[in-house]
Amino acid sequence: MKIIISMLVCCFVFAGVQAQKITRDYNNVSLSEALRQLNEQTEEYTISFLYNELEDFRITTSVHRKTIPDAIRQMIGFYPIRMTVDDKEIIVECPQKTALRYKGTVIDEQGLPLAYANIAILNPVDSTLLGGGVSNESGYFAIPYEQDKVLARISYVGYKTIYKICNRPEVGTIRMEIDNYTLNNVTVKGERPLYQTKGSSIVMNVAGTILERLHNANELLLQVPGVVAAPDGSLTVFGHGTPIYYINNRKVQNMQEITHLSPKNILNIELVRNPGAQYDAEVTAIIKITTRTKEEGWTLRVKADEKLNDVLTSDESVDVGLKQGGLNVSAHLEYEDFHRHYSQPQIKELVVDGDIYRYDKTQDHSKSHQKAPSWSASVDYEFNERHIAGASYDGYHNTWLSPGDALHVYSKNGLEFQRTHILSDYHNDMDYAHVNTFYNAEWMQRLRTALNLDYVSNSSDYRQLTDEITNAATVSTLNKSKSRFHVYAGRLTFDYTLAENISLSWGAEYNRVTGNGTADCDNAVVPPSDYQQWENKVATFLEAKATFRNWTLSGGIRYEDVNSDYSGRLASDANIHRHYRNLFPSVEISHRHKGWSNALSFSSRANRPSFRQLSNYTYYDSEFVYQHGNPSLQPMTLYTVEWNTGYKFINASLSYTYKDNLIAPDIYTEDEHSPILVSSFSNFDHASLLSAHISLQHNFGWWRPSITMAVQHQFFDYEYMNEPYSYGKTGFYVAANQYFDLPRGWLANIYYYYNSVGVQNNTQLKPFQMLNLSIQKSFLQDRLSVKLAAQDIFHKMKFEQDMRIRNVHFWQIENHKYWNFSLSVVYRLNQLKTKYRGKSAASEQINRL
Repeated sequence: MKIIISMLVCCFVFAGVQAQKITRDYNNVSLSEALRQLNEQTEEYTISFLYNELEDFRITTSVHRKTIPDAIRQMIGFYPIRMTVDDKEIIVECPQKTALRYKGTVIDEQGLPLAYANIAILNPVDSTLLGGGVSNESGYFAIPYEQDKVLARISYVGYKTIYKICNRPEVGTIRMEIDNYTLNNVTVKGERPLYQTKGSSIVMNVAGTILERLHNANELLLQVPGVVAAPDGSLTVFGHGTPIYYINNRKVQNMQEITHLSPKNILNIELVRNPGAQYDAEVTAIIKITTRTKEEGWTLRVKADEKLNDVLTSDESVDVGLKQGGLNVSAHLEYEDFHRHYSQPQIKELVVDGDIYRYDKTQDHSKSHQKAPSWSASVDYEFNERHIAGASYDGYHNTWLSPGDALHVYSKNGLEFQRTHILSDYHNDMDYAHVNTFYNAEWMQRLRTALNLDYVSNSSDYRQLTDEITNAATVSTLNKSKSRFHVYAGRLTFDYTLAENISLSWGAEYNRVTGNGTADCDNAVVPPSDYQQWENKVATFLEAKATFRNWTLSGGIRYEDVNSDYSGRLASDANIHRHYRNLFPSVEISHRHKGWSNALSFSSRANRPSFRQLSNYTYYDSEFVYQHGNPSLQPMTLYTVEWNTGYKFINASLSYTYKDNLIAPDIYTEDEHSPILVSSFSNFDHASLLSAHISLQHNFGWWRPSITMAVQHQFFDYEYMNEPYSYGKTGFYVAANQYFDLPRGWLANIYYYYNSVGVQNNTQLKPFQMLNLSIQKSFLQDRLSVKLAAQDIFHKMKFEQDMRIRNVHFWQIENHKYWNFSLSVVYRLNQLKTKYRGKSAASEQINRL
């Protein structure tokens, strides 16, 4: 470790000595401020200018390894500004000394900034040219003028020319319309690349591609190479598990935030496969969503979804927002009436004292009904381009009802000894509330800070009544549980530009979690529990990044100190105290040359048990089977090495992950002579995973196909029937996606997904597949969108598991009935959506709750 850190420091110092040119990104910054920052940064020149004279000229550009004069020339662009270089002094001025300037922004039909649009200022009487200018990379323009009333002519090749009378400085936002034309019967058409490689990440462009026309964000996420659907409908990253989501660098607290997004509001999506030191140690993959900039004014979005399989599910929502100057306000209200029928047949075989017991639950049917209102509101204010603050509140209430009907057949050595009909009635009321406040600031050209404070409350009130009917005799069991947790969190980060090609990031986090709960069962097999839990976590991190021409080197280290206590108030012998101190290093080196990108990265992470896994909570299934928490679980540590490469329409990766102190499901008997089974989680020595993936995407006119293929092999051994048993299996998946861009706004899609699965920890999984079809059409200039879809047409998304461990053989099929036919209608006014700009400090704890 000392050698690595020393090498990094030497590289950074060497880069600082060699650095003689400017590399910096400017995003909607006034030219005056950019020149002031540049003047502070250089000792080679003195830059002279009048701050007020150049303040209205705003710039958006990326300067890469340029001298001071060349950097200023690039900043000026097409603005009517003159630069004079004289020995050690640079003078920047606007020759037209008028104090008045017409200012505005030019965007295309999709709401994206339109750079290099021509703006001519004409006399409205005789169209005499009075002046003019060109929009910059953010679509912004500023043109000096003296006449009170003028005629502005805005033009751009391929778009209709717009004429507008202007009698005040603020021209506002000008949306251009495409002017369709053909030259000699030949149409010239350009598109943005769909995928781009960025170090160890892959970026999927949405704006300006066919993907912005999709109907919902979940469908959009399935287009990211490596993101796949699980049989229950959730999304995972192949070989990396469940991802953590960010929207505009703010941690997403629940997946409803993702479903609220419209693809039209999304600029791009970045998949980070091997996160660095600035992220929680438990994060193994990150999906970062960046939205488009919202226009001034009000926004409205109304959505209605209806899904039908055996039963009907309805989901309605409304979003409103306002952006006026620096003020950004938004609110969301949603109500979901969720219905689903599902089945989960099981067979359990166990050997106790030489006897073979078999518990069959082959007839199992359950219903799920959830009534879930949810809400959110946020407000933030941008005091100036350097300071922004805000607050948000979100929450939900979920009433979950799930009656079940199952037939259990118990046999010993092939002879049935009991047949029990079990009726269950599950009821759970869950409440969630989250408050976030943030303050982001840029204190000087080199230093930026971000402060986030969070409070979370999560409670559950659970009740299950089980009637076991055997030989006309009924035994009723009532299982009750209550829990309540609170999270208090804070995060402060710093970003410092050490030199034009070297940057540092560091920060600190504090999280405190308190919780208590009770569990009571009137069956003597399941003991009652009354517990309290506390956890304090302090974390710090440091990251450094340096660029050497086509090479980029970054490295970081994260330190976490976790102090955790579990107290059983009814059984003091169950008390557990844990204190963890860990360092998590990470490093990445990447290279780009002629469109080919390569990156090699290493990271270390930890996976701590969830509070449910740690609690003394007991779930009663039957008189022979129950589930139980494991307060003695220890964290799992992961080490990952990954290589990523990309060239044009091809992206590929190869990774190896070593899991120390593996956390995995476990099934065992209550004691060595008991036929009662306990399902829980346990630690195992270690396991490792080798995986590779490749994705290809190319456009052929109106046909837009893409394909992703991946393979993985697990290395893991344990025991079954007192003999060594290998869980080393190879699995693969293929996802083939085809879009058909049809005339008159029609869009059709065929999506096929096959997963051979292999094994997951100590459970062998059988193959499953899915075929989806959809067609959609937009009306009223894309304000109204209607979509018809058929999902999992052949009903093949079933999760079949086969687990052999210790003296137990367990088999089950989870059939969540993922298939459905759906109708979705979305209506939008002012389609670019308001998004809260804060970032949660309680990411890890909220997920564990």
